[in-house]
Amino acid sequence: DNEWQSAFVVTDAGVIVIDAPESFGKGIPAAIANVTGKPIRFLIYSHIHRDHIGGSAAFKDIPGLKIVALNSVSEYLKEQNDPERLVPTETFDSHKKIKLGGKTVELTRHFYHSSAGDLFIYIPEAKFLMAVDCVTPGYAPFHGFDITDNFGDYLKVFDQLLAYDFTTFCGGHLTQVGGRADFHVCP
Repeated sequence: DNEWQSAFVVTDAGVIVIDAPESFGKGIPAAIANVTGKPIRFLIYSHIHRDHIGGSAAFKDIPGLKIVALNSVSEYLKEQNDPERLVPTETFDSHKKIKLGGKTVELTRHFYHSSAGDLFIYIPEAKFLMAVDCVTPGYAPFHGFDITDNFGDYLKVFDQLLAYDFTTFCGGHLTQVGGRADFHVCP
């Protein structure tokens, strides 16, 4: 929607969705149905913020859906009791791999932005990496680095992301996806 981004991967056994932004999350299931008849099996939360997961209520009636997030994200959402942000059904502490229909999604916890933790979301078969609210391809960082909780960890995130073998990067905001070149500001 030119402000927020989400992603999904279609596998032989179903669809894995990453984030359901408040602004357009309600339209994601229908958009996926226009691409594939495969069922949505997983919804992954990158972190706690409403702007990225506040549209998850659109997924509440999907049978067998697994909502995956960090334990800390789940605990926060239980306290908030927000009907627009569904409580995760599968949680983990620091690392998780989801394997579905020949694809793997690797989730790794970091603490560069949200007080409850942030995820690096990596799909090795697609060389796709998503880390929300840290790098916005084609743009300078948000004023004041948005609401980053830990600036020291934020500065480490660039080298940590470059350690992955990716060609496509999604930062969760604005108008475009990027790649490795978006991490290099000096020759």
